[in-house]
Amino acid sequence: MKQNTKLKTDKYTELWVEGNDELGTNFFAEELCEFILNYDETESIVIGVCGDWGSGKTSIIKSTLNYIEKQQDNPYESRIEMLTNYFNKIFRKHESFDYIDEYIVIEFNPWNFSNQDQLLSQFFKEMAVKLGNTNYGDLKAIAQKIKLYASFFESASMGFSLVKAVKNFSMALEDYSNYKLNDLDKLKEELNTALKKQNRKIIIFIDDIDRLNKVEIRQIFQLVKSLADFPNTIYLLAFDKEIVINSLENIQKDLDGDLNKNNGSKYLEKIVQVILEIPKVSQSKISSILDSQLKNFTKNKKWDEELWSYHQRIGIKYFFRNIRDINRYYNTLLFNFKLLKDEVDIVDLFTITAFQVFIPEVYNAIRNNKDIFAGDSSDLLNSIYEDQQKKAEYQKFIENITQKRTDKISEENLMKLLKAMFPKVRSIYEDKDHQDVLNKYNNTYNKIYKLDMFDTYFRFSVPNEELSHKEFNDLIENSSKPQLFTNNLSNLINNQKIYKFFELVKYSDLDIPNENIKTIIIAIFNLSDSIYLNGDFGTEDSLYEVLTHLSSVLKKEDRFETFRNAIKISETLYGPVNIINTIDNFLDPESEDEFFSIKEINSFKQECAKKIKIWAEDNNLMKTEVPLFLLECWAEWGKKKDVQEFMNNLDEDNLLKIILYLSHRSMVLEDAVKTSLEIMKNIMDLNVLQKKLEKIITNPLVVDEKVRLFIKSLINSINNK
Repeated sequence: MKQNTKLKTDKYTELWVEGNDELGTNFFAEELCEFILNYDETESIVIGVCGDWGSGKTSIIKSTLNYIEKQQDNPYESRIEMLTNYFNKIFRKHESFDYIDEYIVIEFNPWNFSNQDQLLSQFFKEMAVKLGNTNYGDLKAIAQKIKLYASFFESASMGFSLVKAVKNFSMALEDYSNYKLNDLDKLKEELNTALKKQNRKIIIFIDDIDRLNKVEIRQIFQLVKSLADFPNTIYLLAFDKEIVINSLENIQKDLDGDLNKNNGSKYLEKIVQVILEIPKVSQSKISSILDSQLKNFTKNKKWDEELWSYHQRIGIKYFFRNIRDINRYYNTLLFNFKLLKDEVDIVDLFTITAFQVFIPEVYNAIRNNKDIFAGDSSDLLNSIYEDQQKKAEYQKFIENITQKRTDKISEENLMKLLKAMFPKVRSIYEDKDHQDVLNKYNNTYNKIYKLDMFDTYFRFSVPNEELSHKEFNDLIENSSKPQLFTNNLSNLINNQKIYKFFELVKYSDLDIPNENIKTIIIAIFNLSDSIYLNGDFGTEDSLYEVLTHLSSVLKKEDRFETFRNAIKISETLYGPVNIINTIDNFLDPESEDEFFSIKEINSFKQECAKKIKIWAEDNNLMKTEVPLFLLECWAEWGKKKDVQEFMNNLDEDNLLKIILYLSHRSMVLEDAVKTSLEIMKNIMDLNVLQKKLEKIITNPLVVDEKVRLFIKSLINSINNK
């Protein structure tokens, strides 16, 4: 196996790629591929790939799509074996096979949308975009119809029906004069006819269905069975069968009060024609894969495999139930191993890293209590036997620690691991059961329990104010859920960890889906006010570097649309405007390698100007922390007359806020006045300004003599012009 030190993610784990089939699942991917390539009916078909969390559903489908991509340009020769023979009993096979010109893949993850109402419209929008981006005129025409079809469901609510959808979305149809309220069925019929004529199969992969709530799960199945059961479509659905059936039964109970244990199964059987069950991976196989991975990246380092086997047997094996568990562990261990491999005992590092990943509270308790865990048993024997109360206190403390475990490992097994690693713990409990087997392992100088080595194992564990590698990975994983990710990012800002996050982003490989990248960019825009206002002089550069690194993985057109959309939907104003201003400042007009063209930058500026104007009209502009900066950008990027009209009608109190800011821009009065007039003449009629300043200076609240002198100097300068 080729050594690989890249971080692994749940959905792109290297254990599943072609040629590296440690779980033996490429068979399923190959057979599923052949079934799809052999399915020549025009009728829509729904295939469910079912398995527990972490069983590899997504990976099998990804491998299937990879096989299809490789084979669709080659002459197809049937080599159907076990599963395809089974499928042939269900579906009629033609004697001659009409090869499909092309397979178009659409991936839709409903978990990306926090609002139920978005699921339907977003599904059809994404389908329209994918088909519209092909080079086929017929599909581009179909894409336009699908966009129209999507409009029917813009504001769809749960439990909808086609009739309700038509009645509720009359406003959406006003823009489409060729279609009337009773034309939804007609539109779908037109789509059916057009999709049936074209000689391509559309494969639609819907992932993470079991992560949705029960209403959303039912919506997805209604979608594939009645609203989007178009000809020449093949649906690949990945879900945990038990979770989905329970959700369908519960939603049925909510609708009619009938909780029938079989309703969910029957409902599923009506919609999913083919179900591929992924067998559970045995514990021995999981352990074998883990050992293989460990040997792979430690192949140049000696370590005691017998001791590791013992640790696995008494407790470690219970942490690993699926491939995702291995990946979570691998990512953290890789980081620790690179930094500590030449200093520590490798098996102790393996074990304490498992604590760090799966039972972090236990890990922290060990790290923070060196006096209990570090040292040889002889350091503790005399004091314990002389002081039984102290012994009881230590026992109570350790028992409290073991109670902080997850449901993955029992208290008994965790205690065995602690005794195996720390002689003091064995002494506290007077445990001699494993003494002989452990004595031969505990003589090396770099064991975790050694007083001079203990801190080394925790050298790179992260203090509370820092951001751990695990926290970072968890954040990135949650970027598939926009609202959750935004909340998590907001917490980083509040906890002063946002710049550590930015630092890790800048040096990461970003091996995550493009949709997640877009979510991260939009979240940063949305929270940019807080980032800037809590930052320092390097904030602009830091944000610029992070956003350019994130957007570097996107196609140029996607990059532009993501930034423009981020500006539009952001709930803040100053941050997005400042981001665009910073990008503009970094722009080299003569370079052909810029992230954005001058035309695209100008488009961003126009969007910002529109946004500033809206805030001004809603009386929110002057409530921002830096209204003058926004006014200057508005005047430069938008229509100057709009800014001047706003400023000319501005009340004296709000104008005073700007004057106070201007008065502090320079220590030299003459320079401050000169600069201020240059700024104000771009955003306000100076005659109107003079009249307002004359009122302001008579305000008894203006008591600062320096400010009064500044205002008088401004008035005099205006008079002299």
